[in-house]
Amino acid sequence: MINRKWTSAALVVGVLGGSAILSSASADDKGLTPTLPAESDVSAPEAAPEKTAGVETIVVTAQKRAEDSQDIPIAITALSADDLAARGIKNMSDLATSVPGMSFGDVSGAPQIFSRGVGFNTLTGVGESSIAVNVDGMYIEHPGAIGMMQRDLARVEFLRGPQGTLYGHNAIGGVLNLITQSPSDVTGAGATASYGNYNSYEVSGYSTGEVTKGVRVRLYAEKDYRDGYVENLAPAGTGNSSYDGARGITGRFSLDADLTPDIAFQLRLFHRAEQMSGPLYKPTNPAFMSAALGMPVSTLGTITSFDPWKAKLDEGADSDRSFSGGSGRFDVDFDVAQFVSITSFSSYRFKENNYDGDGTLLPIYKIGPRHDYATTFTQEFNLLHSGEKTNWTLGVYYLHDKGDTATYAPGPFNYNNITWNRSDQTFDSASIFADITQKLTEDFSIYGGLRGIFEKTDFQHESYSGPTSAGLQSPPPPYTPGGSGWACTYDGLSNDGGGLGAYGDQDQNRTAVTGRAGATYQLAKRSNVYAQVSVGDKSGVYDNASCTPFTKPENLTAYEVGTKNVFFGGTLQLNGALYYYDYKDVQIEEIVTPTIFYKSADARTFGMEVEAQWVPTDQLNFNLGVNLMSAKYTKFDNGDFLNLIVPGYNPRTDQSGNYLNRSPVYTISLGAQYDQPLDFGMLTFRSDVYASGSYYLRPYNMADDKQEAYTAVGGSISFTPNNADWMVRAFIKNATNRAVLMGSVASLPGQEGIYAAPRTFGIETSINF
Repeated sequence: MINRKWTSAALVVGVLGGSAILSSASADDKGLTPTLPAESDVSAPEAAPEKTAGVETIVVTAQKRAEDSQDIPIAITALSADDLAARGIKNMSDLATSVPGMSFGDVSGAPQIFSRGVGFNTLTGVGESSIAVNVDGMYIEHPGAIGMMQRDLARVEFLRGPQGTLYGHNAIGGVLNLITQSPSDVTGAGATASYGNYNSYEVSGYSTGEVTKGVRVRLYAEKDYRDGYVENLAPAGTGNSSYDGARGITGRFSLDADLTPDIAFQLRLFHRAEQMSGPLYKPTNPAFMSAALGMPVSTLGTITSFDPWKAKLDEGADSDRSFSGGSGRFDVDFDVAQFVSITSFSSYRFKENNYDGDGTLLPIYKIGPRHDYATTFTQEFNLLHSGEKTNWTLGVYYLHDKGDTATYAPGPFNYNNITWNRSDQTFDSASIFADITQKLTEDFSIYGGLRGIFEKTDFQHESYSGPTSAGLQSPPPPYTPGGSGWACTYDGLSNDGGGLGAYGDQDQNRTAVTGRAGATYQLAKRSNVYAQVSVGDKSGVYDNASCTPFTKPENLTAYEVGTKNVFFGGTLQLNGALYYYDYKDVQIEEIVTPTIFYKSADARTFGMEVEAQWVPTDQLNFNLGVNLMSAKYTKFDNGDFLNLIVPGYNPRTDQSGNYLNRSPVYTISLGAQYDQPLDFGMLTFRSDVYASGSYYLRPYNMADDKQEAYTAVGGSISFTPNNADWMVRAFIKNATNRAVLMGSVASLPGQEGIYAAPRTFGIETSINF
């Protein structure tokens, strides 16, 4: 099967490469050639963006070495620290409005990142993201930790399409690199404070400088808080006045040391802790709930609220999470090649103390406590050569992850009956990879690479469903051979209870090969066309909430042609791409209360995207991102859990032809910024508009799964005085107060959703010393 794929790949690249040469249309050769770091710095992740006389040149490390983002044959959105600040990008949801083809949601407290229709489809939070997220070269294994690391950033790089060669592990849909601020050899400090509606505030500060010759450090700390977006209309039942509130603290320590002229060391340590009155899911389908409960729609308002930001619950929502760890990096320059070693360790802890599973005042269905604990270790070695005609990279990678999850769910309707699941999993992944780019002429290059992946999973699971004499939130009774209610037990226990399957203690070993092949032709300075085929892979998964066997890995073959251009003396940057994805064995959960099973589906995606930035004058700056896409299942046979609650709701089993989750036919982002000089400073006006076509949040594509097309508007006004190092800014997001569904699950007594933030606004000030 692999041989057929790579034979096909070679043919396609040959055709597309020839087309690229023939299609070399004229381009303005006045684009500015960036000044890149010296060769001894080629892999340094802290490479800072530098200004040009128009569009900013952003140096990225997407291919493990420092390069102008315009010269890399990958669809990349690169945002500098200035871009992030100007656009008010504080979290993943904000970032999604600036990256073509990206969408973001939340399910069970786990962020879900999608790109070009490829994303994290599971409803329980189990599994791994389909977009590999790295912070300073450290891979984040657990989806719940992804949204915790977007602070004190110097740069963001979003690579679209499979990145199986250089990143491998679960980079099937792309890669998101977050690069934090580096220490400076110039002593300095700064602080930022903001306050907004919902009593939200954020206070942060940093200090940096050289502590001794060749050794630089940076300290960063932050505290943030906000009241909940969702008003509790029945606080007497739970004690909560609101839901979806959050508070957090962040700490970072960074150290850079020049050990010798040829050896550099970097240390990055971090800690982030959050407390949330959530996650909160609310009923979204009155007609379905009426049928499920046998209550007229007119009376449902007495037990629940369908307003996106109001709730009536008989249970609170309370969860905690933390993410801690660090990474160490050595760079050794051997002249002919550079050796890089990156070692990382992290610990993720999530605990959901309680959760009202039905979203009403009725005692129907509750979850809690639930926890997800994990520790992760990674080690990567790279050897990189950068020459006039040949660049190559060799690498090995190892990941070890150990996790412990447990879920307690009393009910439904009877809190002396429980469903209890607990899993332990040890996961090891090792890979070896090679990638090369070879110039055949001054303007024409070919490139390609392969990665071999070797994985081992040891999964242990036990499940109990039945009575418990101690009542609400008590553990299950002790196991006895043949005991009623037990299934898939392990740790020396017999798999003879419950009759749900004997999957308690399982091992899984597998291998995979991913890679890429392509060609690029330089039309002019910073203008090129490219064509490539790439293969991505996502690990298989065991479900930690049911007695089910291993679900096979996902596989994606992507074909892409694209062009990157800088015109008119560097004032206009215009990039575009056409893509087609053949997506196999898509992992999707099927809920059959109280059990969750994985199903596999096939899909195809094709589309086009355009990304542009125009800086016609020193005072004006425009940015545009467009993605047009069709993403549908081609093979998917699955029943809807909601049909078990209300028979006939969705009797279909063949879901082929349905749209993939979170895959709007179009997204458009448009930003405009104007600087107005004053005698005493600079006044800056910024406006951002994001428009999305409709999309579905579940694969069944029912009307109640659908988020209709919408437009979100935001903006800011900031003032910076002359000859001063402080700034003040007023901002607003979601100015039209549009309710947007970010996630949807099927539960009792029907569909429930989580909504993006309503209108938020505030004022922010910062100062540097």
